[in-house]
Amino acid sequence: MSDNKFTFAVPARGVGFAPVHYAAREGLFRKHGLDVNVILLEGGPACASALLAGEIHLTSVLGPLVRCAMKDGARGFRVISGMRKKLEFAIVGKPQLSSIQDLTGKNLESPHGDWSGGTYLKYVLRLLGLEGKIRLDYNYVTQEQRLEGLLKGEFEAGLLAGEKVLMAQERGFKVLVAFEEALPDVSSSALATTLEQLKTRREEVKAFIRAIQGAIGEMQGSPQKFVDFLCRHFSMSREMASSFQARQSPKFSLPIKVESVQKEIDISHEVHGFPRIKAEEIVDLTLLSEVMSEKK
Repeated sequence: MSDNKFTFAVPARGVGFAPVHYAAREGLFRKHGLDVNVILLEGGPACASALLAGEIHLTSVLGPLVRCAMKDGARGFRVISGMRKKLEFAIVGKPQLSSIQDLTGKNLESPHGDWSGGTYLKYVLRLLGLEGKIRLDYNYVTQEQRLEGLLKGEFEAGLLAGEKVLMAQERGFKVLVAFEEALPDVSSSALATTLEQLKTRREEVKAFIRAIQGAIGEMQGSPQKFVDFLCRHFSMSREMASSFQARQSPKFSLPIKVESVQKEIDISHEVHGFPRIKAEEIVDLTLLSEVMSEKK
């Protein structure tokens, strides 16, 4: 095993984590001298637990790590960069629904509240004055299952993300609430690693950030190459891949504001009642700053 071996966990297979998959498949990690194994764990809480237990080296979840820090006092990690500038979640409903108000008294399929999507959903419904007026169901774990149930008409609406939203729209389903509009100052996705990695493998972690920076640059600067990647890796149609590239690739970004992490903390406090902490306690953007200042 290479001394530079890293295990990176993603909480879902969706294209919301495309920069990591792209860097792995297109050789950008190898270009920067890293051996990275990207693994899939079932949900953000599983990724957070694995990171805090030292079972993986990096992950891309933010909300579950924040909630571990708030609830259990876990401080053995640091957010080292962003991944996306905007949330990718959306409440998607049947074609006959004209607005989120039409879901009053009906069912909405959701992730559980300890998952980021479920936490955001409860907060958004509270903001809209619909808390308790829409029934939340938790029948499906994965986005794929939730999308399939929605398309089959098993429920009125569901919380989807990324390409799953586009797939539903292709079938005539409607976006009732886009979370990037309802919560414009929250990003949900970030690169995080352990204090041990920052202490013992600082340069390698910086190289990891550099590789993700290169991946985002190619995704945005070489549209057709990224479209080809989406078609191959995610089995997307070229039309859908082109739509995703045009609409979503500009939203990937490494810079992250401490205020965005604080907003994540505030939302978890409002929804779950966990004690507030200061975002500065769990954020270290030193390596990101160094990477961003390097001459190309």
